[in-house]
Amino acid sequence: MSKSNTDLPAAVVARLKQHLTAYSEAQVTFKRSATKPANVASYQIYIEGEGVYTIGASICLSGSRDEAISSLGWFQARDLLTEAERITGYVRQFRDYPYRAGKDHITYHGHKDYKQMRSNWADVELNGNGNLVFIHS
Repeated sequence: MSKSNTDLPAAVVARLKQHLTAYSEAQVTFKRSATKPANVASYQIYIEGEGVYTIGASICLSGSRDEAISSLGWFQARDLLTEAERITGYVRQFRDYPYRAGKDHITYHGHKDYKQMRSNWADVELNGNGNLVFIHS
């Protein structure tokens, strides 16, 4: 079974987008559950009345090969994020400039200021000229 991102709950799409700032693709699996599991990992989302969605950068397999777990499909960063979101997401995750990052080879072509990159910035944005702007708190 394969879903489009518009078929997923908003909370799952938001977490998927966050995950895809560091990866080119991710798989989403689903396990129906009437009650919330005792432990929900940071890469999982429990939706009341539905079940647990799991987001992974590799093939998500259950240790017990639980047949109740179904794959909802693979989702690509290029389909869910703009190039600006991918660049700033990469910089936030790795605190470095993207150069041929991932399968889709996003590359930052703006001004590179390594002193700013290595500083203690709180956030980063891409301005209208295509340059990174580092925001200090």
